[in-house]
Amino acid sequence: MQTFRTTTRRALVVAVLALGGLLMLGGGSAAGDGLLKPPQPCGGTRRGDIGEMQMERLPWNVHVLRADLSRDRPVAIAGFYVFDRHLIVVAQSGMVWCLDRFNLEPRWANMLSAPLFQPPAEGATHFTFLCKDYRGQYWLHAISKRSGEEGPDFPRRLGFAASSGVAANASMAFMGSLGAAHHNKTFESVNLVDGRGGWGYLAPGMVFAAPQMDAAGKNVVFTTDNGHVISLPAGALPPRGPNWDKTTGNNMKYGPGLSPEQVVVASRDGVVTCLDLDNGDMQWIGSVGDEPTAAPWIMGGVTTVETDTGIEGADPIRTTKYVGMAIVRNVRGLHAFDLASGEGIFKDLNAVRPLARAGDWLLTLDAQNNVTFRNAKKGYAAAEERLELGMFDLIPTNRVDGALYAATSDGSIVAAIPK
Repeated sequence: MQTFRTTTRRALVVAVLALGGLLMLGGGSAAGDGLLKPPQPCGGTRRGDIGEMQMERLPWNVHVLRADLSRDRPVAIAGFYVFDRHLIVVAQSGMVWCLDRFNLEPRWANMLSAPLFQPPAEGATHFTFLCKDYRGQYWLHAISKRSGEEGPDFPRRLGFAASSGVAANASMAFMGSLGAAHHNKTFESVNLVDGRGGWGYLAPGMVFAAPQMDAAGKNVVFTTDNGHVISLPAGALPPRGPNWDKTTGNNMKYGPGLSPEQVVVASRDGVVTCLDLDNGDMQWIGSVGDEPTAAPWIMGGVTTVETDTGIEGADPIRTTKYVGMAIVRNVRGLHAFDLASGEGIFKDLNAVRPLARAGDWLLTLDAQNNVTFRNAKKGYAAAEERLELGMFDLIPTNRVDGALYAATSDGSIVAAIPK
């Protein structure tokens, strides 16, 4: 079993003149907007050490933590994923670690039976992992979030060829299917209690993109290659039919992005469509010009909105509302749309994906792992200074809050948690 070392990196008094060129931002100048904190010296020359020091330079107060998975033996990290309260790290060997997202403390470790085929999914009680072995067989793991144990019926070999990633709730896992010997269903479910096959659904087209579960775990939404967006009840019993089935008018390669109230999809002609999650009604439509190269990202959070009652002396009515943006990527970069109106917010020609959202700040990442800061109060204009994180190999997008996570392929995990 791997052991963990978790540390809190604080500044140590050692010279860093040799690292000055690497650690200065914006091409060796830290002037710019005066956004980032000056570099602090640290000990050691490992990439993880340098990465810790860079994380300290974020423009808000952060608690920088580190966990080393390679303390006892070498590891090669193949996947790094951020979930609501946990981090999942997958090694090329099939070893899986679960860390607490807020302090990097270990929760459990387990081993997959075959290489990971698609990113894992989080349900109410389990993490599900879809794997594919060297013979082409597909396996589903359902690992308890609390204990890290699997039931006696898992891993379960699937009786069909999976065609997409997986989504899960408390009792079921869902994924696209290429069909099986005894049926032609294109969307399949698996019972997470006993591992048995659940119900199947014959969609109007093939399902190649990972489905998405709504926040309550009651409905699963997916796209087909010929342009359908479908919402199905995510229960153990076969549905009588879809909640709704909408056609966008063009083929789609990627799955939907979900907010608590909306579904955003991007078709291959560059058209971005926002639908109501409850009934599938169209809310707005936009365009990014060229074919998207990833599924839309939904970045936002719940905020308190005050509404004037119109009565003199009366307190305003306070309600909570999800406020955010949909971000679509293509060869022209990132395109951000206001989630409520569909109005364009900004375009970033260099970024490849959003990284996190912290208060008024939106962070984007380019292909060289440079972080750009965009301030909502300044119309999301890009700050001059950037944070260079090229020493890391994996930097997952955090859709939940403003915490930043990064990993080196040899097992160093670094986190910057807002205080």
